Amino acid sequence: MHGALSRTLYRSLFRVISKKYVSEKYGAVLCSLLYRSGVDDHLDYDKLSSPSPSVTSSDQSTAAEGHSRLSPEEARDLTKSYSELKEMYIKNQSMEDFDESEYGVQYPTSPQHVILYRRLLREVMAGRHMNFPLQNSQLDTVADGTMGRLNRIIKREFDPTDRTSISKSYSDKERRDSAFIALNALNKKLSWAEDSLRLNDANDAHNTSAAARNVFPLSVYDHSFYLRSGTYLIAHPLLSGCFAKTVICILEHTEPRIDKSHEDTGDNDIQKHEDDENESIGGTYGLIVNKPLKVGVPNPGSQKTRDRMLRETIRQDCLPEGMKSAFAHSPVRNGGPVNLSIQMLSSLTAELESQLGIGKSVLPMNLDERQSNSCGNDLAMIKDTIRNAASNTDTAIYYGGDIFKASQAVIEEEVDEDSFSFLIGASCWEPGQLKSEIDRGYWLPCTGPPEIAFSGKFGEETEIDLWVAMMTALGKDEGRLAQLTKTSHFDDNASPCDEV
Repeated sequence: MHGALSRTLYRSLFRVISKKYVSEKYGAVLCSLLYRSGVDDHLDYDKLSSPSPSVTSSDQSTAAEGHSRLSPEEARDLTKSYSELKEMYIKNQSMEDFDESEYGVQYPTSPQHVILYRRLLREVMAGRHMNFPLQNSQLDTVADGTMGRLNRIIKREFDPTDRTSISKSYSDKERRDSAFIALNALNKKLSWAEDSLRLNDANDAHNTSAAARNVFPLSVYDHSFYLRSGTYLIAHPLLSGCFAKTVICILEHTEPRIDKSHEDTGDNDIQKHEDDENESIGGTYGLIVNKPLKVGVPNPGSQKTRDRMLRETIRQDCLPEGMKSAFAHSPVRNGGPVNLSIQMLSSLTAELESQLGIGKSVLPMNLDERQSNSCGNDLAMIKDTIRNAASNTDTAIYYGGDIFKASQAVIEEEVDEDSFSFLIGASCWEPGQLKSEIDRGYWLPCTGPPEIAFSGKFGEETEIDLWVAMMTALGKDEGRLAQLTKTSHFDDNASPCDEV
């Protein structure tokens, strides 16, 4: 790009990202406000940047009209499983009069300058949809973090002698229009955050008293260290919908397994049945732990709420008498959008559990022992802290227990009803789905005390939101990001940067 306008755009972009206040102190926080919906991730950018000469503009228009795709809302709906999204995508793709092989590429409805902008944004964010500050430090080198990549890409794309420039195959107008979009998106995020961050200078948002104790990040390098029971998932602050600002505890994770020890005998139905029994679908099962169900207090002019009780959550004719007698007034939390049935957690001593036989599985506390980036030389200290925390209690948290045995034990006064907590619904992922969401930046995995899952809070603190407390425990920048976004709604400021 040449000319005064291009030089002005170049200087303006660098003025935004090169402010000392931004780049040195809050660069990681502001970069975490950049958000992609991935609306064009299915496109082959290399082919689109130089369309085949044999395809006319009218051909492209016809192809675009016939080739619909998932809407941005559908693409970021995390309640849908991979198979459901695939079926929706295929259904949207179906058409009778269009042969994709004739063109060899799916043409988008967006203008070329928008495609260029989205392509560069994807490179800036290293292919992820969202970023936590910690993910930048774990997955990127310091020099190649989001701010570093943004700086380098702007220089590259405005340098007419750089042969690696992606935009060189686009017209000058398309490149300028793309730069205008980028400048607008960066300024929007900056103006949204800057005043709030300046206010926090006097009283730093990373308040250690508001941090959940014994909570440490898990490395995202190896999924086998976070896809397991006891891991907590912290939702990115810009994640919307039913998972907005949630803390999820993974209870179970299994990899798909197929027993191939049997030979295929063709039409042998008995053999097929035996093979089916040896197959494991796999997947991940967890619970949202920080979303209590609320009901309004019947008081004119009052907006006060209270916890919803079990007897108010389940129809009276569906609530067994034993459960009604034992747990009618027990509070209930929202565990997730899947399998809307009652989930029970129990807090019992090993001796009492052995006597009553209520619990099924113990919820462990995890630590990635190979983690070095976020723990550094403090890894041994962290492990000692966890051991000390565990030795200070003689109770364990159990899940998947027998709710009828629990009811009977409470009725017979063998155990107090406060030793049990209840949630309705669960959060489930198909094999590969949760790993993909973490890779895209939707969740940050961490370790934490099992008691957090049981109570939905940390320690005796009740006023501080658990999501904010756990974000604050994970690092200074995570704490600042949580303070900045904790009261924000999913408005235009928090919308994806690629929806233009």
